[in-house]
Amino acid sequence: MPKNQPPTPPTGEIVLHQTEDCRTRVECRFVDETLWLSQALIAELFQITVPTVNEHLKSIFEEGEVRHGPTTRKFRIVRREGPREVEREIEHYNEELEIEARQLSGNSG
Repeated sequence: MPKNQPPTPPTGEIVLHQTEDCRTRVECRFVDETLWLSQALIAELFQITVPTVNEHLKSIFEEGEVRHGPTTRKFRIVRREGPREVEREIEHYNEELEIEARQLSGNSG
């Protein structure tokens, strides 16, 4: 996404996914036939830490396995931080990067 373009407002479907142990439910953003997840949601989905996801994504981009532009998108998210609700621009990653993160996490499913 070009730097001068505003973040995409939240649109599209929200899809819920459960891991094999049926414990984790992750809210996924599905827009224009593409699945988008934040680093926090990728970590929850694959049951790894956010810093681990960050490391994997950084490595994927540095090695040129995937280009940053077409695989990332910012969405405005409203979330609770302490007693207040705040709006934040959160970078999300499409399924191409999620597959790479899954492989790096050792999670083949």
